[in-house]
Amino acid sequence: HSNRRRTQNRQTDNQAFATAKDCVKIARCLFLTALTMNPINDAGQLLITFIFGFIVFLFLLRILLQLCRVDFRTPIAQFVATLTNPVTIPLSRLIPRVGRLDTPAALVLLIAKWLELILLWVTAGVTLNVGGAALWAVAEILDLTVTVFMFAIVIQIILSWVSPMGGDPLTSTLRQLTAPILVPLRNLIPPVGMFDLSPMVAILALLLTRTLITAPMVSAGAQLALGG
Repeated sequence: HSNRRRTQNRQTDNQAFATAKDCVKIARCLFLTALTMNPINDAGQLLITFIFGFIVFLFLLRILLQLCRVDFRTPIAQFVATLTNPVTIPLSRLIPRVGRLDTPAALVLLIAKWLELILLWVTAGVTLNVGGAALWAVAEILDLTVTVFMFAIVIQIILSWVSPMGGDPLTSTLRQLTAPILVPLRNLIPPVGMFDLSPMVAILALLLTRTLITAPMVSAGAQLALGG
């Protein structure tokens, strides 16, 4: 028994050492990046983050609006469709949709996020593992999806206080976007007086999803991309 315990303790120590070694490697890359920063690199990274961040958000929103069956006659949906149709319509002739998933938009979304990560680290003087960067991009997209739903619910709560009738296009779009999450919760959780507790429960569930699922996925993807 004592030998088995020593072996288990040794394995635990080795795993902890490997994890600490990966963290040190990432910290070293970040430290070297900070040392080599200059105004030109800062400006380049700012442009990369802004341009690709906008593209990623736009195509992710297009996918979520379709998956949640949001009415595309609303101004927000029309805005998204106007900016993304020139890319997705030609691609749809080559790449078929899968159910309600807009496959061309998903492909553009993944490529845009992958390029953003590659370019950001290239400007910092660090070359990423291509396959690891792709997995990192997927994890970042999933994390952003959770964040979009959280902010959509928070904005919807604020608008319900400001405009209880909720007849404006933004409220209508947010209500349809968050319906796949809030409607099942409303069926399970009865209101307390005049208060609907389902948005708070949904936000808590999304926060736990980020903490327990998407954040570790992002960390693992970063380690793979950085060669950890």
